[in-house]
Amino acid sequence: MTTNSTTTSTTTGSRTTTSIPWGARDALELELPPGWPPADVVWPDLDGVVADYPAALGRALDATEGCPPIEGRVEPGSTVAVVVDDPSRWTPVREALPVLLGRLHEAGVRPEDVSISVGVGRHHAVDAEAMRKRVGEAVAEAYRTFSPPVDDLSAYVHLGETPEGGPVRVFRPVAEADLRVLIGSVLPHLQAGFGGGYKLIFPGTSHRSTLGALHRSGLDGDGDPGRLLGTDPRVNPMRQAVRAAARLL
Repeated sequence: MTTNSTTTSTTTGSRTTTSIPWGARDALELELPPGWPPADVVWPDLDGVVADYPAALGRALDATEGCPPIEGRVEPGSTVAVVVDDPSRWTPVREALPVLLGRLHEAGVRPEDVSISVGVGRHHAVDAEAMRKRVGEAVAEAYRTFSPPVDDLSAYVHLGETPEGGPVRVFRPVAEADLRVLIGSVLPHLQAGFGGGYKLIFPGTSHRSTLGALHRSGLDGDGDPGRLLGTDPRVNPMRQAVRAAARLL
């Protein structure tokens, strides 16, 4: 069992109870079956950990690859849609947003011209309390935040269709922005190969009809599961559908 340095174990008779720190809760109590060994402490390998995340992000934004710095993409009056991944991901969204929003402000972009959407897709909608936890209290108060209503067709812009005929409908604040900035983690994904990137929009901020079509494309491994999880995006059917949809933005 993987635990950390504050995990405690107590043994009564043949049963062992283990207490593990668990999010905002004080602890999660686990009763192990008879005969299981006591829980041990497994220390993480912290080599390469970023000690100052905002500073590291700032340096990365100063040295962008393949595109100009964000400040060079906007001007006063520009509209910006920021899309972040949902609370099921571990991305440090609260730490990243102040760095990004500060740069937009310095470039003359007003808070009222910025929207922040959570790419929930068909995951659980993000309510007001969860939104404050995800983006931070100050950001939630100063900026427009959205959990896109996946079934409200009027909230989406129809951009066309993918080559396979799938409808491409994107949440209006995201579709109509001058610049879109996506904040998420790149992790292996069962259907899309890898999460992150344009997947935050397709299907993250897409209408149910679009995300349904995209997920159906991810069921087509053509008899080869190696085309799906963690694979080369050039051969992954869902990733190719995501890219085709993104070309319509």
